[in-house]
Amino acid sequence: MSDSDEESPQPRAGSGGSGAAAADDPLDPSSLPALFWDDMPANPEEHPDYMALKAIADECTPEEQAESFKKQGNKKLEVGIKAKNRFLLREAIGLYGQGLALGSSESEVNVALLNNRAHVHSMLGNWRSALEDALAARKLDPSSVKAAFRAARAAAKLGRLGQAGDLVDQGLALDPANKDLLKLQQVRGPRGGGG
Repeated sequence: MSDSDEESPQPRAGSGGSGAAAADDPLDPSSLPALFWDDMPANPEEHPDYMALKAIADECTPEEQAESFKKQGNKKLEVGIKAKNRFLLREAIGLYGQGLALGSSESEVNVALLNNRAHVHSMLGNWRSALEDALAARKLDPSSVKAAFRAARAAAKLGRLGQAGDLVDQGLALDPANKDLLKLQQVRGPRGGGG
């Protein structure tokens, strides 16, 4: 029996982190292919599939990576809405943030990431964060009606009615027939001199 006792540990030591050692513990994240990891194991470089994915990611430009994070965030958002799962919505916020952190030179992608993150923040009632993201999107693209609406709604929810009114007016100047802005304008009421 001593031969079998010696053979069992050998595949673990020589497995390189993928395979036999991980197969013994189904809860070990490294027992899954790297694509399905939720958390990074202590030694990701020892996993060939992780290294292959890393090589692919390293070949992508920051713009391509930002677009990928946007798509991943949109998927989390879609599933989070259907499942009414706030955790998935928070994950979407994180993915949009990762896309923004890449510093893409494509303004269009950054505006979409900011707009989407503002949308999810508003769904969660994070009005200050929603306002900040929507204003940042408007700074990058002053013609974004969507950002104007999201910023106006967040400002109104925060009680900043003057700012909300200005944002509604700016959005309506871009799209006078925008139903969301017109509805927000009705809720706000007529502009007074003290705005």
